Amino acid sequence: MKRRKINTNWYNLIFLIVLLLGHRGFAIVRLPALIADHLILQRDISIPVWGWGNPGEKISLEFDKKTYQAVTDANGNWSVKMDRHKAGGPYKMVVKGESNTITVQDILIGDVYLCSGQSNMERGIDRTLYAEDYKNSTNDQIRQFKVGKQASDTVRIDIKLYTGWQAASPQTLGNFSAVAYFFANTLQEKLKIPIGIINTSYSASLAEAWISREGLKDFPAFYDQPKNKSEQYNPMLLYNAMLAPLTNFAFKGVLWYQGEFNANRAYQYRTLLPALITDWRDKFKKPKLPFIIIQLPNYNKAVDVPQQSNIAELREAQAMASSTSFTALVTTIDINSNEDLHPKEKKPIGFRSALAAEKLIYGLNGIVTGPIFRSQTIQGNKIILSFDNTGSGLKALGTDHLKYFTIAGEDRKFVNASAVIINNNTVEVSSAEVANPVSVRYAWADNPQGVNFFNKEGFPAAPFRTDDWPGITKPK
Repeated sequence: MKRRKINTNWYNLIFLIVLLLGHRGFAIVRLPALIADHLILQRDISIPVWGWGNPGEKISLEFDKKTYQAVTDANGNWSVKMDRHKAGGPYKMVVKGESNTITVQDILIGDVYLCSGQSNMERGIDRTLYAEDYKNSTNDQIRQFKVGKQASDTVRIDIKLYTGWQAASPQTLGNFSAVAYFFANTLQEKLKIPIGIINTSYSASLAEAWISREGLKDFPAFYDQPKNKSEQYNPMLLYNAMLAPLTNFAFKGVLWYQGEFNANRAYQYRTLLPALITDWRDKFKKPKLPFIIIQLPNYNKAVDVPQQSNIAELREAQAMASSTSFTALVTTIDINSNEDLHPKEKKPIGFRSALAAEKLIYGLNGIVTGPIFRSQTIQGNKIILSFDNTGSGLKALGTDHLKYFTIAGEDRKFVNASAVIINNNTVEVSSAEVANPVSVRYAWADNPQGVNFFNKEGFPAAPFRTDDWPGITKPK
């Protein structure tokens, strides 16, 4: 058989091409999942954009008639900071590498919020209760990016599971967080700018799952904790997969709705939630990143007698965390119309959260929350309570007497009390069963159904206690 003669010139050329391609790793320039069609970028800052390519690759980025240049580092990372922009759009972004071009269409600039927590942040809108809101939801100025449920033993650089940017409409609203949507809708109506929400939440998750390894340094027991088969119970794992890939992005603030599954360790939550806030601010390199904490609503079986409650203690821990700078607390103790862990009434939660943001972040003046306990004075068999944040005065809904006040003497045995408003910022509490009272508690229960203590602006008083006696979740 006659053998075919090989053309050595072609062979050498093919070998050279393969060698060169192998040296470049066949990589192409790429962007993170967040930077895609229909995204909203944060206004009034130097806007970060980042991605990956071959080491040493030259990258150009075109946006709003300006070109930015970058060169990837030894690990293939690149980033640029675009000029500050006012709210507006739509814009187009074109990113060019040495072997490919990416075009990102329909970009808006406005305010972007990171919305996180467990199932009450994750859950969608009740279509029966909010049928009209659902029907009238079309608004291109409100867009959500949904991070899918995922966990990782190591820190990831990008989101693997997600639903990309979607504008609000009856066709897409089923993918939206109900709380985040009503929050965004309230802000968008007031500010008249695009509002972006990035929903990264996981049902039944624990707070420690959302904190980085470095952020848990004051909780060494978490490092040695046996791995749980439910991934959302494991320290760091949700942070690694669902938050770390977002830390290069710029946000206006954070909306945090979590705590139900940490209630049995409420005393620990007093320090765990501030640790989470500090950790996120460190990772986002924004020490004043605003945090809006949604306090747990009323849930579980309602009872008429005083009770010890780990849920009440968790609410107290959330209130304590809100004393951290650049934070706000949203009280929801009056929201839930049933005993379920998941109140369907998400609209007032989103609305109150937006009001909290307006005051904390945008400088809104006025009263946006309910009465907050300030001090007590003991007068014989009565305790006089003083309150801040009373607005135009205190109010008892439906009756002259306030519900869910309890009182105790030195024996620490609480009984139901009579509580009446005596002026615009003062309440008198007493009981014939307690001759020498020392402490008062309000709404200290899992489900104080039908609380009626408000200010005249219509906001409920936050649960509180005047004592510091050890609770049921404090370690022995």
